[in-house]
Order: sequence, then C-alpha cells, then structure tokens
Amino acid sequence: MFRAWVPRLPPSLELCAIQLPGREAHFSLPRFRHLSPLLSVLSAQLLPGCDRPFIFFGHSLGALIAFEVTRRLAKAGEPPPVSLNVAAHRAPHLPLTRPRFANVTQQALLKVLFELGGISDAVVGNEELLALVLPIIRDDFELAEGYEFAVAPQLTCPILVFGGQNDPWVGSEELDAWRWHTTGSFFQHDFPGSHFFINTARNELIETLLREGAGSILR
Repeated sequence: MFRAWVPRLPPSLELCAIQLPGREAHFSLPRFRHLSPLLSVLSAQLLPGCDRPFIFFGHSLGALIAFEVTRRLAKAGEPPPVSLNVAAHRAPHLPLTRPRFANVTQQALLKVLFELGGISDAVVGNEELLALVLPIIRDDFELAEGYEFAVAPQLTCPILVFGGQNDPWVGSEELDAWRWHTTGSFFQHDFPGSHFFINTARNELIETLLREGAGSILR
C-alpha cells in the first residue's frame, strides 16, 4: 500500500514501511496474536532509526501500533516523533463499539471487508488467495479487538488525526478524542471516503501529511 506513496514524497524524506510477520517477504514468519510482544519487538527494531527527526503514520490497526510504540519510546526516555499521525481508528481509551470480527464466518468477514473497500473483487473470487489472506486479516482483528488501554503520561508530540467522512466504524467524535493523549498540538482532518480513504484519497492525504505533520522536517 505504501509503495504508491514514494513518487509523491520529496527526496529528503525517507519512507520506511513496517512489514509485520506473515506478510509478503515475511510470509513464512509466525504472526503475532497479541499486541504486547509485537510492540516489544517493533520498538526495539525501530529505536536505531529514531536518532534523526521522524514521524509515525499508522492506519487502522497501524494507528494503534504507532501510538503504543510512541508511548514505549517516551517511557524509555527516547526523543518523540516530530508528529504522531493516526488514521481511521478511534482514540485508544474509548471502548470498542463495532461488532467483533476475529471469529466470524468467512462469508461475514468478506461482507464487511467488501463494504469497507478493504478487499477487491479479484481476491474475493480467488479461493487460493483467500486462504492466504483471510487468516492474516483475522489475526489483525484479533490484535485490535484484544487491545486494552492502560493509563500513562500524555505524549508531548503533536497528534494529527485523519478520518474518512463515510467511515461506518470511526466517527468524528471518536477521532477528536485523540486530543486527550498529548500535551502538544492537535490537528484533525476528514477526507472523502470510507475506512480505506487512505487509498481513495491518497494524494490529498499525503499532501496534508507533508504540510501538517512533516512540515518542520522539510523546512
């Protein structure tokens, strides 16, 4: 998904996409079923690259991961990101209000993914591909749905929140509640589209992210 971002980014900004176990080049690696061990490994691996100005961006489950990694870096006394940018996820202290999907039938899972724009007709019609993709998606739901928020000091970095105007899962008030997690500045912007506006409004999202979230790096 993030490979398509590269042509839109200035040469001075390096894109480092996180590829979790079980995906693409890491397909053969065991997938994480719980967030805590994933966050421990990921924080340790990201730390060496945090010696220069950086920003975090995460969409949906990625937003939750980016938030918790930022909190772990803060707890370790490491410099915060220039900004924490999160998309399509409610503020982490809010309870889950949507239905749970980690253990629903394949038909129900495909239905919700299709409605959200998170899966294509080509994948739905390919049973072999579905057999590879759906277990990964179920694990993602399990990670997100098993999350338990723990109170910790507020972050100090700016938080920028992005949402889809027609996202059935995440409303504007749930996005606005992210402001309670930082003593820094807060910015919120909604784009046309649903949960996966990250694809349908890609150019507008990148422009806003560069201007509002990475501006101080690029000056």
